[in-house]
Amino acid sequence: MAEFCPICGSKLIRRNDEAAHFCTNDNCDRKNIEKIIHYCSKDALDIEGLGDKIIENFYNIGVLKNINDIYLLSNYKDKIIQLDGFGEKSINNILNSIEESKKASLEKLLVGLGIKEVGVKGAKILAKKFRNIDQIGVASLEDLTNINDIGPVMASSIYNTFRNEEFRNLIQNFRFYGVNFDYLGSEEIVDESNPFFNKTCVLTGTLSSMGRNEASAILESKGAKVSGSVSKKTDFVICGIDAGSKLTTALSLGVRVIYEEEFLEMIK
Repeated sequence: MAEFCPICGSKLIRRNDEAAHFCTNDNCDRKNIEKIIHYCSKDALDIEGLGDKIIENFYNIGVLKNINDIYLLSNYKDKIIQLDGFGEKSINNILNSIEESKKASLEKLLVGLGIKEVGVKGAKILAKKFRNIDQIGVASLEDLTNINDIGPVMASSIYNTFRNEEFRNLIQNFRFYGVNFDYLGSEEIVDESNPFFNKTCVLTGTLSSMGRNEASAILESKGAKVSGSVSKKTDFVICGIDAGSKLTTALSLGVRVIYEEEFLEMIK
């Protein structure tokens, strides 16, 4: 394993209990670019037109150095138009998509902010629980730890992130730019008679009709709890193609396996 980051030359470290190695430089160019790419991705703010290569290009010419700069990109419109492949229409499409991103629901913003340990599922749990980013910011460590599916490691990461001065300044900037901080989802009225209500479900394999995030969202809307591992407490395993060890474990424990065709019928 290399000892130094190939991009910035800083020391690489391996954190306890983690296999991956990390660059110690918080201002590493590659890390900065990846943060912007993550913010613009479909699971986050879904900003059309800002793909990986374009973000890297904008970063290298100095118009997009961090996620804060996304909302200042209109200041560089004249400079961007001069780049190969960019015209009035293409840059306007990007700027319009940036404006639309300000209207996204809170869980999308939480994903985009890249809070350590908080993925798509954790972001949605937080957004539905607190309804507004400011309420997350004032939550105590105990408040966060007491939420189902948010363990002590994730709770500590959320708590510490919202008390980081740089992060708080970013949130203030976003407030000035008009970024939405509220959860826009409705309070779902769950049909308690549906077969997934109050059941623990695990997804395994690849579903041909939808992605895993969509399937998880559907199950949660039915009142199910979606888990990442199979145990005796699992009620259903939703199985797609190329299923692995989770299917084997489910069969050995006698957990009911629901294949995709039956799953689609059950969620109608």
